[in-house]
Amino acid sequence: MTITPLEEGGETVSAAIARMLRYVSSGTMCSQCSVPRTHAVHFTLDATPEYLRVSVRLEHAQPVLDESGNEMLEAIGEPLGVSGTSGNGIVVDDVLSLTDYMTHQDGTPVEYKLHCATYHQSNGIDAGHYTAGVTQPRGPGRRSATAATQFFIDDDQVIDWRGTPEKPNALTENPVGTGIQKPNVVVLWYEMIPHEPKIETMSRGVRQSANQRTIKEGEAIVVAMHRREMAKGIQSRSRCNSEVELQSPR
Repeated sequence: MTITPLEEGGETVSAAIARMLRYVSSGTMCSQCSVPRTHAVHFTLDATPEYLRVSVRLEHAQPVLDESGNEMLEAIGEPLGVSGTSGNGIVVDDVLSLTDYMTHQDGTPVEYKLHCATYHQSNGIDAGHYTAGVTQPRGPGRRSATAATQFFIDDDQVIDWRGTPEKPNALTENPVGTGIQKPNVVVLWYEMIPHEPKIETMSRGVRQSANQRTIKEGEAIVVAMHRREMAKGIQSRSRCNSEVELQSPR
């Protein structure tokens, strides 16, 4: 998904996602009565991926207000005005929750942990220098618990990156470092936090990650095809046996 931070700054990633998925659209022409109407638009998610990519636009969103002072939005829930500045100043969430936006609500949290980030450094948006912040993967081969588990990558330099007591996850820093042209986040990768379903429901399957659903659907298709082939083989052998019986001399 792609979000556009508000111009005044200080907006969080979660707030920008909420503004994209649930908003009020003013002055939209009604297809039935051909009169401008105000619509409350709510999007829901049937399933979410194991890794969620959030692209952050480098431009600021400039809210455009109607005569009543309501913010006018495009069909995708973004303010109409966009300024061409390079710094977004968005506040990066360490944990992102999409629970409230799920189509099927069964009490199971749908949450993500910030895992990687890509940053852009320039005084414009048409060119610039890109860097990245990454998190060491879990599992065998991981360095000791006392060593840094996050790193800042700048060309061929790989630097240990540690958080602070206020921000334990170093990747939440935005912009990064000091100076006039500080790197601003442009892409965030979140990893799904595993949660066991709180209740057994028929909708449990849609709470799995999208890629898990795809794998299971593929396995189901393979099993169904195998069963059809077996059924065809049984029918074919039955026909052969019948033909042999008909041709046998009495």
